[in-house]
Amino acid sequence: MITKYDMIKVAHLYYNLGCNQQEIAEKMRTSRARVSRLLKSAIDEGVVQIHVDGYKDSCVELETLLEEKFGLQSARVVEQARSDTGTADILQFLDGFVEDGMTLGVTFGSTLARLAASSGLRPREHVRVVQLTGGLNYSELVYTPDEIAGRFARMFGGSAYNLYIPAIVSNHLLKDLIRQEEFHQKIFELYGQVDAAFFAVGTMLPIDILLRDGYINQELFDSFIEKRAIGNVCLRYFNQEGKLVDPELENRITGISLEEILRIPIRIGIAYGKYKADAIRAAIRAGFLNVLVTDVQTAHRLLEESDPV
Repeated sequence: MITKYDMIKVAHLYYNLGCNQQEIAEKMRTSRARVSRLLKSAIDEGVVQIHVDGYKDSCVELETLLEEKFGLQSARVVEQARSDTGTADILQFLDGFVEDGMTLGVTFGSTLARLAASSGLRPREHVRVVQLTGGLNYSELVYTPDEIAGRFARMFGGSAYNLYIPAIVSNHLLKDLIRQEEFHQKIFELYGQVDAAFFAVGTMLPIDILLRDGYINQELFDSFIEKRAIGNVCLRYFNQEGKLVDPELENRITGISLEEILRIPIRIGIAYGKYKADAIRAAIRAGFLNVLVTDVQTAHRLLEESDPV
């Protein structure tokens, strides 16, 4: 029989005095299982009311909802991702995934470039940062994949491994020749050893990076739209269901393969902006992301969809 006195006694010993359940069981001459039931009953019946200071002002609940809805390993939601505070919060979150001796993969985009331009993280030992895609002809140096890889390497006190070749070539034969080049073999070997990767999520806006810089032409881009492409990650364009709209493009992408991407244990997507919500959902469906970093508005938009991933 469970009495209110027993619940108060157990709660006092556990919460106020810091006794563990085994110690309480011995003190009260009962079983550990009964102590566990008493603690649960104390909460269920309101004898114990737990208040977490700052909970209502945090994004913890949003993060939990995202993790549960989309089956994510982890989620981090910040108030204003583009602010200095938001950038610092995102970097602190990413920092928690990095350990000595890890191999990290990075791609390209303004979001990653903004993070890579920051500093102040604790340096690690023997961290390798590998560029997952070939180069892009950005007009600004800060956005190039090799520059982003180099900056992340300096941030974590590691070494950068850059891939100085085009991101997409004209045909599969040229890709095969590049893959056979001895100069690039170290990079390709590292693709199978990546422990965690940082990805941006692109949308089908007219300012698409690959279209802007000539790696795909307008005709190909329009064909993606006709095939109902909704976004892209690491040069792969996918529809709302997370299916590639042009599987043949894989034969022309020179960097990490789709198969290698999906084998990376920690695949962190850093994407925010309500207009990206549909692309983020699809990227998760496709398996590109199992960790998500976003902002409050985007998180709410993601949770509006009734059907789970």
